[in-house]
Amino acid sequence: MREPRGALGDFITWVLVPVAVSTLVFEALIWFRDTGRFDQSWPVAFVATGVIGFFSVFQYLVYRGRIRPGVWRDFL
Repeated sequence: MREPRGALGDFITWVLVPVAVSTLVFEALIWFRDTGRFDQSWPVAFVATGVIGFFSVFQYLVYRGRIRPGVWRDFL
């Protein structure tokens, strides 16, 4: 097992950064597309971010060696 500081850095790099960036990008795209309906469409951004977050956590666990990717290795 790698040192804890490396694990924290890996978690930030592999999970938190993609989730934060995707949230900001989706929010900006929705905001610039239709400012008036932003209050109705912002949940779409969080659903899309959740999907990206799920795959980010999955990729992080594969990278750290916690799980085997199995059939998903072709997509990672």
